[in-house]
Amino acid sequence: MAGWMGEPVGPLSPPLDQLQLLCRAEVTMDADEIRRMYEWIQGRIHLADATDGIAITFDEPNADDFEAIGFTPEAVELTLQSDWWSDMATDIIETPDYAEPGEGPEQVLEYARDVVKEYVAKRLYT
Repeated sequence: MAGWMGEPVGPLSPPLDQLQLLCRAEVTMDADEIRRMYEWIQGRIHLADATDGIAITFDEPNADDFEAIGFTPEAVELTLQSDWWSDMATDIIETPDYAEPGEGPEQVLEYARDVVKEYVAKRLYT
């Protein structure tokens, strides 16, 4: 069986996840754009009005939000459409679960915002 451009499809073809990785490797963002992105995302993380302890809210952006402030469709692909985005969103919300007893709300909020920087920097800086 032949695939795209007559290339063989079957046991000799690379796995789909490797193909996706190869395609994404061609899409890059410069350091200033990455910094602007994670700072913008960090600004969407807030302390929730919680009566019992500390809670975090994340106003999760969608593709239109990214594009409305000037990020390219490629930036959306590298973030919202990535395998790691939902894990990051979950980790942000669950940050208070990992805080040490006695840590104040502002410190926990800072930790939650640091989650964004760690995820974005680890995956987009090349």
